[in-house]
Amino acid sequence: MNASYASLIKECFPHAKLVVDRFHIVKHLIRSFEDIRLRVMKSFDRNDPIQAKHYRQVKALSRLLITRQDMLVYDKWTKWRNFGWAYLTESEVVERLLSTSDELRIAYAYY
Repeated sequence: MNASYASLIKECFPHAKLVVDRFHIVKHLIRSFEDIRLRVMKSFDRNDPIQAKHYRQVKALSRLLITRQDMLVYDKWTKWRNFGWAYLTESEVVERLLSTSDELRIAYAYY
């Protein structure tokens, strides 16, 4: 929620209770995580082949990073183009994406 909105509510309705619903909490968490992911991606040197590869992987598979851990598939092996057509589960892909940056791993742990 916008801070100016909260102060306006307190001024106009001094006895009102402020309630934030689950949707907006999750939306804020996802937006914050995406901001960190984009900052990490921008920190990669795209002229370095290894870092450029990490950049493409994190960009292409960002959907998996915001998927709840209990919704990731742990038992179905799939070929992943971004990992040289290796057979990996979604959870292994997430682990490899997180290994590209400590900042991303820490943010994911909180997310």
